[in-house]
Amino acid sequence: MTYWLNIKNFTVRSLLVVGSIILLVSGLQLFYVQHVLRETEFLFSSLPMKLYIGLCLIDTLLLLGLWVGILKLYHVSITRPSKELAPVIRDMQTDHLDLVSYLKDTGCSDIHLLAQASEHMLQRVKSLISQVHEIGQHILKTSRSIFATSKKQSQHFAYQAGSSGDLTSAIQELILTTELISDGVSAVVKLAGQTLQFTEQGQQSVQAVVKSMEDIHHSSQVSSNKIMALSKQSGHINEVVKTIDRMIEDTKLIAFNATIEAARAKDQGRGFSVVSLEIKRLAEGVFESTEAIKELIQDILETSHALVMAHEEEMKTVHRGTLLVEKAGTSLEHIFEMLRSTTDSAQHIVTAAQQQQSANTMVLQSVEQARQSMNRFSLESQQLARASAELNILAEGLGQLLSGYTPQNSPGE
Repeated sequence: MTYWLNIKNFTVRSLLVVGSIILLVSGLQLFYVQHVLRETEFLFSSLPMKLYIGLCLIDTLLLLGLWVGILKLYHVSITRPSKELAPVIRDMQTDHLDLVSYLKDTGCSDIHLLAQASEHMLQRVKSLISQVHEIGQHILKTSRSIFATSKKQSQHFAYQAGSSGDLTSAIQELILTTELISDGVSAVVKLAGQTLQFTEQGQQSVQAVVKSMEDIHHSSQVSSNKIMALSKQSGHINEVVKTIDRMIEDTKLIAFNATIEAARAKDQGRGFSVVSLEIKRLAEGVFESTEAIKELIQDILETSHALVMAHEEEMKTVHRGTLLVEKAGTSLEHIFEMLRSTTDSAQHIVTAAQQQQSANTMVLQSVEQARQSMNRFSLESQQLARASAELNILAEGLGQLLSGYTPQNSPGE
């Protein structure tokens, strides 16, 4: 009896009941066949037939009663607990988490197992709903934060893209300005090179002039020396003329004495008188010639003196010219050095301008790449904003969906 009560499985109990009844009926029929219908002459008699029919009716009634009992047991053990358990599972009513105690009237162990499994499932569903609800709230907050952040990033990237566009325009203008500066400085370098070449030619010409002035100074010095020598020779000639004058005076005196002696000698001194007269005439001619020579020598001396003075002035002028030419040559050397320095500086400026232009081009490319990246980031931020907005909508929908399954604590909790 205790073992029978401990058997809770509906199928086992039903099979045991049906088997017991079938064994009982089979035993009665075998007993009836062996003892009552053993003799063939009684096989078709009325009394045994009635008894056999009665046994069949009894079997039928027993089977009907058995099926009615089984149906009632099925209704009590399975149908009613299943109807009570179905809405709890369907609606996830957490007020009846202790389903085993709630379905204690059922005698089916399968229903008890199903109730235990359903209770465990509802507990897990309750925990899962709580976690999903918390995750949904977190997703909602996160999506809102992502939406706000992505919106700000999109605006920031749009502003940065506009600023990079302005920066690109400024750099392009800077590149054009650098190109103009480079072209201008290149023209300056070319002009400075030509000027440097002309200055070098001028310097060479000045050096040639300096050399010519030095040659002129040397020639003038030689001429001056010759003029001074001529002046000295004129002085010697003057001395000679003076000597001749003395000789003429002496000759005149001799001629005068000869005339006196001829006058004393009368007729014997007539020849001597003629000779003295001729000597006197010769002396007078020589004197006249000497006077002319003296005048010529005086003119030569005056001319030599004037020539010496003029040559000295010329020497001074040549010296001043030489100094000026040397000064001009020095100035041209300074100008040449300055022009060469200016040309080198201009060439450095051209090189720096070209490097600056290359650097500006690289900066322009970098800014353009940055602008494209910011545009791409802006589009991605907008897509992220749209995705976060959609995620926000989905999170709100999930929250509304979970609001119908919000776990409510039972009174005992």
